[in-house]
Amino acid sequence: LQSCVYCFVDVDAKKLNAGYFVYHEEQQDKVDGRNHKKKGRILFKIPILHFSFLIPEQSVQERIQSEWLTDGGSKDAAVGCIDKSKDNHFGSQPENSLSPTPPAKKKQKTNSMKACGGTILKDHGLNHDLLRNLPVIVCVAMYRTHGVLERNVSYIKRTEGKDLWHFS
Repeated sequence: LQSCVYCFVDVDAKKLNAGYFVYHEEQQDKVDGRNHKKKGRILFKIPILHFSFLIPEQSVQERIQSEWLTDGGSKDAAVGCIDKSKDNHFGSQPENSLSPTPPAKKKQKTNSMKACGGTILKDHGLNHDLLRNLPVIVCVAMYRTHGVLERNVSYIKRTEGKDLWHFS
């Protein structure tokens, strides 16, 4: 199946900075009589690109990439960034929690662009014409990203059921 995957597309700065999804051979080691898995040799690497490389219109692609790379502060400057944090209300409990205390609140980022900034958008030398026409499988649930995923999908000009499918 990996021979059918040309690349992964993401908006997560950490994944984009990593550059590749790397699949290692698993090896077993015995330490203190216990089996431990460790990474072996690399079996394959699949490049990870920013979603903007799939946008067919060059001018739109350049604008989105520019907005991603700068801290412009406009309301659309965070295009591509998806805030995966959940609003935790006092009294809500994580699943399987027996503790009556509320979960600790995470620090909120004051500027969502900060999460995206510092990322270098690499195309890994892949064919741009092919990228603009690739079929896409979206592995994030729609309607859970405050419209950001839906907007990103609209930019890449794919048709659901023809060259775009949702898998969650």
